[in-house]
Amino acid sequence: MRSFIAGLTGIAITLLVVPGAKAGIWTEVPSGTTENIRAIEYQSESRLWFATDQGSVFYRQPDGSFAQATMFSGGSTGALFRDIAATSDGSVVVAVGDAQGTTPNVWRALDGGHTFARVTLPTVIRRGCGDNSVTGNFGNAWSVFFASNAVVYVTGQNANILKSTDGGGSFAEVNRDAAGNCKVDTSSAPTATMRRGPGTRRTWPAPRTRRSAAPVACWC
Repeated sequence: MRSFIAGLTGIAITLLVVPGAKAGIWTEVPSGTTENIRAIEYQSESRLWFATDQGSVFYRQPDGSFAQATMFSGGSTGALFRDIAATSDGSVVVAVGDAQGTTPNVWRALDGGHTFARVTLPTVIRRGCGDNSVTGNFGNAWSVFFASNAVVYVTGQNANILKSTDGGGSFAEVNRDAAGNCKVDTSSAPTATMRRGPGTRRTWPAPRTRRSAAPVACWC
């Protein structure tokens, strides 16, 4: 038997339980929040996390209820989270979302998603591909993906793609060279696909307002 998160917007999470490939049974589970849920990381019925549009992250407890994670580094109240991901063993969790002013929102927990701290990000180019005239803080983050327990990618606006090799503790820009040229121009694509070796890929959504072009691939 396999179980999958299906989706929701606040108040309750709906689980779809699928025996084999047959029709499933929907079970409503109280989420513990009235905030809109924007992203879910699901690994099993007992190990899952979700992030909201008001800067909250919740994790599932052994009794099946959800508890709100503690956000250090000044807190993340009001932040719109867009994605959340975890290592295969669930020990490290990273949540990302829209910047608040000039402060990026990339957060990491080392205790299974119970307590998060803001990750310091590098200065990046904040213009379109081929233009390195303006640099500054990393802006809105669209998505996060663990390629392994050590390698983490974060995509964001201005065609920025960050890579970490220490489990999300630190990041470097991998999509832009010093002249501002991009390995992948994500400015008009609705998705960006990262590949880590043959057969391993992850497709990220870009902002919801972009719907025009086909997905693009990047080997970084």
